[in-house]
Amino acid sequence: MLLFLYFSSFRVSRMSCSIGLGDSASCHDERFTKKDFTTEEWNLILIRSRSSLVSTVCLNHKLKYLNSFTSRHAKCCDPYECHKQKVAGVSVINLEQYYKVMKLQCEFKESILPGYTLCKRCYSRLSETIKDVVLDESEASPPSTQSSLSQETRDFVHEIIQEAGSIQNIIMPSAPENVVLDSSLSTPSSSQTDLLLKEAGSIANVIFGPVLEEQLGEISQDLFADEDEVQASSLLTDTTLSGKTVSKDGDDDDDYVPSPRDAVIEQINASLVPLGESPVIKRKLTSPGPYGQSKLLKINEKIETLMTSAGGSPPDKTFEELFYEKTLSALKEKFQNSSTTKDKIGVLSIALVSLSQRTVLDEFGPLGATHYMIKKTAKLVGEQGLLPTPQPKMGCSLPVDTVQLVTNFYEDDEVSSRQMPGKKDFVSVKEGNTRVHKQKRLILCTLKELYVHFKERFPSVKIGFSTFAKLRPKHCVLADASGTHSVCVCKYHQNFKLLIESASFHQFDDKLKNYTDFISAVICEEPAPECYLKNCSNCPGTEALEIKLKNMLSDNFVESITYQQWTSTDRCSLETCVKESDEFVQMFIEQLKTLLTHHFMAKEQAKYFQSVKENLKEGEALTICDFAENYTCVVQDAVQNYYWSNDQVTIHPFVTYYRENEALKTLSFAIISDHMKHDINSVYEFQKNYVEFLKVKLPSLKKVIYFSDGAAQQYKNKKNVLNISYHVEDFGLEAEWHYFATSHGKGPCDGLGGTMKRQAYLASIRNHLIRTPSEFYNWVEKNMEKIQVKFVTSEEVKSTEDKLRQRYARALSIPQMRSQHAVLPICPSEVRTKFHSSSNDEQFVIVELVRKYLSFELLAPNQFVTIYADKKNWSLGEITLTDPDSKQVMVSLMEGTGTNTFKFGEEDEPSCYDATDILCLVHPTPSSSGFVMNTIDTVRTMWQHKSHTDELNKNN
Repeated sequence: MLLFLYFSSFRVSRMSCSIGLGDSASCHDERFTKKDFTTEEWNLILIRSRSSLVSTVCLNHKLKYLNSFTSRHAKCCDPYECHKQKVAGVSVINLEQYYKVMKLQCEFKESILPGYTLCKRCYSRLSETIKDVVLDESEASPPSTQSSLSQETRDFVHEIIQEAGSIQNIIMPSAPENVVLDSSLSTPSSSQTDLLLKEAGSIANVIFGPVLEEQLGEISQDLFADEDEVQASSLLTDTTLSGKTVSKDGDDDDDYVPSPRDAVIEQINASLVPLGESPVIKRKLTSPGPYGQSKLLKINEKIETLMTSAGGSPPDKTFEELFYEKTLSALKEKFQNSSTTKDKIGVLSIALVSLSQRTVLDEFGPLGATHYMIKKTAKLVGEQGLLPTPQPKMGCSLPVDTVQLVTNFYEDDEVSSRQMPGKKDFVSVKEGNTRVHKQKRLILCTLKELYVHFKERFPSVKIGFSTFAKLRPKHCVLADASGTHSVCVCKYHQNFKLLIESASFHQFDDKLKNYTDFISAVICEEPAPECYLKNCSNCPGTEALEIKLKNMLSDNFVESITYQQWTSTDRCSLETCVKESDEFVQMFIEQLKTLLTHHFMAKEQAKYFQSVKENLKEGEALTICDFAENYTCVVQDAVQNYYWSNDQVTIHPFVTYYRENEALKTLSFAIISDHMKHDINSVYEFQKNYVEFLKVKLPSLKKVIYFSDGAAQQYKNKKNVLNISYHVEDFGLEAEWHYFATSHGKGPCDGLGGTMKRQAYLASIRNHLIRTPSEFYNWVEKNMEKIQVKFVTSEEVKSTEDKLRQRYARALSIPQMRSQHAVLPICPSEVRTKFHSSSNDEQFVIVELVRKYLSFELLAPNQFVTIYADKKNWSLGEITLTDPDSKQVMVSLMEGTGTNTFKFGEEDEPSCYDATDILCLVHPTPSSSGFVMNTIDTVRTMWQHKSHTDELNKNN
């Protein structure tokens, strides 16, 4: 009985998948035998399944051991056990390498299979190990076909066959009538048994042979076989033969009694064999999931299919089945019509309520659902429930500091943009849940050029051009946007740009596209201020560029060039001119020289302003001031003649930056006046009211740093410089005054003035009467709380003019005032001026012709003074004695030995002088030949000498 049970297992193996019975894996209905494979494929199946008792293979195991075997073992199999973690395999072990390894005596033979992968290091070691192994032709076949059965097994098989008398008696003692057995299957000899085992490859093939293969297969697949076939089938699945049981390991065990549940599962699996269904897996029955229901459904479908094919009528569908079909069909249609991943995940989440992931993949896979999508949906359902919302994947977002840095750069007044002054120059911007009107800022160049400037200033910030352009604030508009016609551009820059556009040099040299390319061509690669001021001997200069441009035009047969220029005579106008090429290049180079210094000044002053703003200290105020364009009052529904009598309003904004608790803050203040003349008297009166406001607002204020444009009538003149020198005496605060480069003074004041005019205009056309400057002031004070305003009458300005008339009469001209951009007061009447604000070079300037008498208390022996000698001369001397009663001093005079050099005479005695004859206290430097007067003392003495002479002449 044991022999019959042993060989019955081979019969079942023949009818079912041999590998599936061995590893209890799920099998497919479709079966394959050895004849369906090539020799190499069959060898791979035997080796990879590690089984020699293989006669039938299902589609599932065919795919597992042939198609997907290597992909499932993509990690290095680590035969040398040298990896602490799994490493990706890069080389695949082939059959020849496997046979060579099997021929060796090594420890890692069991960890090597054809189709396994090796990393580069393991593959090199393996190749080195087997490089000397030579295979015979007979050895180039799977070990399973050569010696997979041990000698003990061979002897056991031979003994079984001899005792049975023939293979036929073992296979089927009472064979069915429709089975014709091979008559050659008689009792073989021992050598014949070995030969038979070698050729067949397994005991199963020995037993059933190729003759029985198709006939027995038909019996196993026919549900409607006759009684004999049913009896034969039942013999194969009977697990309680002769009152004995078989353990799970196939050993004879009288003590083993299967549990009722195991017996039922074994009985079910035996009945599934003729149906061609895979066996029920006990482990999956106990695990959560719809495995049992899905398995039962598949069995029912198989039986219904077979019954229908046999002529039976299909059963009527239940309500649940109809509901299932219609619901699944609707879900499929919804999935196919969904355009977003969110909707598709929602559909799959509904399907996963009653279906397994595998079933969902089978149903929705042809429609585009992937295994990853279904797995992800199942995870989301576990976290969020039905119809989950997938979280969007976060990209590499920019740091908040970078976004703010880009925004601030767009709003930079000098480098990037400037506020537009018009009352209609605004956009509506959403801030939070509300919308606000923000004054437009006109970007001064293209976004590409602006991006280059940004990268030059912040080279360490990682941001691409597309993101930089996307971060442009809405109120920062480009030059081609509606309403961006600008009439306040720089004449120097604009004229040079017009020349570049006319000549089209970029057509001949793509490195000469904009004005900065030409500037870079004539200065050092790493320019210093001297390069721009034409004081650098290492710069390439303009000569080489001039020759290059002339040759460029000549080589391309350009004889004359038509260009446009802004010219100023009685008025500024755009004129069209024509010049020959050589003359055009000469003019081009001359303008380039002018632009070189102007461009440097514009950038340097803007840079200095930014530096002062960033490093502002507590107790200091940084102020930008400028006149806004006058506002013309309008009245809704006015009569026709009112147009010619509209009143105008003078607006002078002050924008102040100050630091409080280490935070930079801003104040907006504006003077509104009915005084229409924008001159130095208006500036002084407005400045006086502004300082009074600052003292109240900032009690700890000690110093004011002014920035303005270089308007000669208002700010950049000798009268304003004289007022700056008196700032401490007039207002009690220290001060500095800096000037932006010509035509580069646009700033926040323009936006402040434009905002006030826009709001007042809107109120006027809504029938709020704003007809005069005073009504304009009242409306702004009431409706624009963030802007502090003060009304100054024309009478107040005229009173200031009368008070300052005598001071202005003493004002002295300042050398090269137009080229100076910083004024730093020393004391009343004396200032220091700079070519640009960050320069280390400065000049001492006397700005007022006034006689300053020294207080007698300041005079003491051993002090050096300059003495008035006559109308043309003055002398240097040292005080030896003072007489408080007579207010006279004794002075030892020196002789002049050269320019600003003096020494004492050998026989000169001290002379007596009135204190009023002393011009200045000075500090000469001792030298080997006497004493040297410094420049400041010399200048002071000269102007005091002139003032003293004028005063004497006036008295006489």
